Amino acid sequence: ALANDNSAITVTGYVDDLRPYLAQATAFISPLKIGAGIKNKVLEALAMGLPVVATPLSVDGIAVQHEREVLVADVEHMAETTLRLLGDAALQRQLSANGRTLIEARYSWAHVAEQYEELYAVVSKQ
Repeated sequence: ALANDNSAITVTGYVDDLRPYLAQATAFISPLKIGAGIKNKVLEALAMGLPVVATPLSVDGIAVQHEREVLVADVEHMAETTLRLLGDAALQRQLSANGRTLIEARYSWAHVAEQYEELYAVVSKQ
């Protein structure tokens, strides 16, 4: 209903590749109430430099801090938190930069490869 009243909101349904949509977005909102495992869509949004508003479940298992890399809000406060983000360009820039830095430092393929190399080194010594 909201999407019908606002040309700035697009509801797509399922898409194979989020990147073209993320590239056009101002922010990424993840209002998950159920789910398990690492939330790759949040990681993708952070990697693309988008500021993120997420429920605690949306960032469970991801090494982010509220107000540093993302804004965390329960579902009841998601709209209020999103409006706060959209109205604060400095906060958008801060979250974007910090989120991208986190991804490069902890979730890049190079970092993952280093972790596996360290694991293999430990295991091979036993």
